[in-house]
Amino acid sequence: MTSPSTDYPETRRTWLVSELQGSAAQREAAQRSLMGLYAEPLRRTAQVRFRLSTEDALDLVHGFFASRWSRPEYFLDWERSGLRLRNWLWNGLEYHRREEARRNRRMPVADQIPDLPDPSAGDPGVELERNFAIALVRAAMRTAEEQCRATGFDRHWAVFAARAAGERLALIAEREGLTVNQAQVRLRAPQRRFVAALTELLVADGVPRAEVPRAIAELVATEPTIRT
Repeated sequence: MTSPSTDYPETRRTWLVSELQGSAAQREAAQRSLMGLYAEPLRRTAQVRFRLSTEDALDLVHGFFASRWSRPEYFLDWERSGLRLRNWLWNGLEYHRREEARRNRRMPVADQIPDLPDPSAGDPGVELERNFAIALVRAAMRTAEEQCRATGFDRHWAVFAARAAGERLALIAEREGLTVNQAQVRLRAPQRRFVAALTELLVADGVPRAEVPRAIAELVATEPTIRT
């Protein structure tokens, strides 16, 4: 599965839906990618909001994925909803939790009901946004690191990673045998890759292109280990 160019992040959401409606191999690859990003934020949020154990929250999320992602129209419904994917998935998780509760009480459950926005659904509050922000920033960091190492920017990444972790630039420069100005220059290539990766992930989630800079600023502020 080949990702679209980061020069055209607006295509990312359409591309993602296309992959999810493609061949079995395309769907599985796209779903694995989404699970890698969204499973942990959903699990953490469900654990807090529904007062579940870690194991029960994980079972709930995996059961939700299995029930919804087998539906051919599920992600087309998401595209038509206009919701951010994180909110669409949370809404679906809430529906799934209700369905499981009804099954456990041996009550009828209507299958294949679209997960439409429901004002009565539980509000995930700040937990979902924070958990999603942490997952998104860390995913973008992994992508940027892979790209830097693949293109010979290992030492540049070392400077960026240390700065992102909160180290003072002067201390990083001294350790790396650089001047502060040289260390500052080495931040640029990794930072471009980090921002590009974060942009793609945000656009795929449904953030309008014009809102991406503000969304990135909010995400970096939410994740305290990032100092770009």
